[in-house]
Amino acid sequence: MKDQNQPQYCSHCQQAIDLTGRYPRRICNDCYQLLTDKEGRTVAYVNDEFSDSVQGFYTDVNPPVPYDSLTCYINESAFRAEEGRFGGVVVQHLPDVDK
Repeated sequence: MKDQNQPQYCSHCQQAIDLTGRYPRRICNDCYQLLTDKEGRTVAYVNDEFSDSVQGFYTDVNPPVPYDSLTCYINESAFRAEEGRFGGVVVQHLPDVDK
């Protein structure tokens, strides 16, 4: 368990973020805005209340179109979206996956 006085950093940009031991590789809100699919289209995630899961959407069209993957990217780095323990969406770095 992490010491509460020890900082945690975004797994992409290394900006200081709130400490959460459950999600050690999560990204900050600024990096969340940079998420794309493999081809570079902007994506975002929301909780799907009906299935208790996370649903991705392309945000470059109106209305948004579903993006059916939990894997997303910032440049060449891969990330995975998941439902947070108490709701919300958490996106964490996948260090062993490349584009």
